Amino acid sequence: GRDQYGDLEWQRLRLFGATLADEDYLILDHAWRSLALPLAFCVADFKSWLLKNDGKEMKAAYALHRRFLQHLQWQRERKIAAAGASAAKAPARWVLKTPYHAACLDEIFSLYPDAHVICVNGEPKREAGQWAAVAADIRKTLVDGAGASPTVAGPEELQTLQLLTEKLEAFRQANPKLSSKFVDVHYDDLMNNPVAVAERVYKATGMSVSREAKDRMWEYVSDVREHKEELVNRPGSDPASLPEYGLSEEMVAKATEAYSKSGRGEVKR
Repeated sequence: GRDQYGDLEWQRLRLFGATLADEDYLILDHAWRSLALPLAFCVADFKSWLLKNDGKEMKAAYALHRRFLQHLQWQRERKIAAAGASAAKAPARWVLKTPYHAACLDEIFSLYPDAHVICVNGEPKREAGQWAAVAADIRKTLVDGAGASPTVAGPEELQTLQLLTEKLEAFRQANPKLSSKFVDVHYDDLMNNPVAVAERVYKATGMSVSREAKDRMWEYVSDVREHKEELVNRPGSDPASLPEYGLSEEMVAKATEAYSKSGRGEVKR
C-alpha cells in the first residue's frame, strides 16, 4: 500500500471500496481524454492537447461517457429483471461525480439536458492544497524525475483548479436560464450536516427521500464518523503547507479570483 493518502488509506477512511461509489472520471479515462491523467502522470504536452480549441478533445470523450452509462444501465435492468423485480425498481437517476465535468458543461447539457449540477463550494486555499497533496502522493509511484516533486505538482494542479472554476463561472453567467439546474452547497455544511444537505439536494432536484435511503445515509455517516477529523484535515488542508507544494496564498488567490468574486465559497446561514 501507499503512505499518506494512498490506496490503503482511501479504503481505511471508507472513501472508496468495492461496494462504495467512485468518481466517473474513470469513464473519461477510457477515452484517453481526462484531466486525471496529467494529474497522475505529469504529462504537460498531453494536458495542452486536451485544453486546445476550448477543450475540444475533452468534450469528445462524452459520447463514450453516455454510451458507457447506457451499457451499465442496460446491464442493471437485466439483473433486476432476472431477480424477478419490477422494472419500476430500477434506479431512475445517475449520480456522477468528478470536478473535471466543470470544463465541459456545454457538452454535458447537450447530451444530458435533464442534468442537475451539484457544486460543493469551499475555501480555495484548502482546495488547492488538497489537490496538490493528492497529485504529489499519486506521482510518488508513477512518475520519475522532476515531475514527481510536490513543488511541480502544486502549480500544475492549481492551473487545473483555475481552469475548472473559471469555466464553471463563465458557463453559469452565460446561461442564466439554467440557473435552476445548479445547486450550491458548502463543504463545511456538508461535513457538519451531511444528511440535511443531501435532503436539500434531493428536494432541489425534484426527488423525494425515502425512509430507507435516509436510514442508509445515517448508517454511512455513523461508519465514517470516527474518521471525520482526518477527512477534514487531510494532507494539504492547512494553508501553512502550501509552500511544500510550490504554492503561496497569493498564487491561490489570483488563480481563484473569479470564484471568490462569485461569493459561492461563503457559508450561507
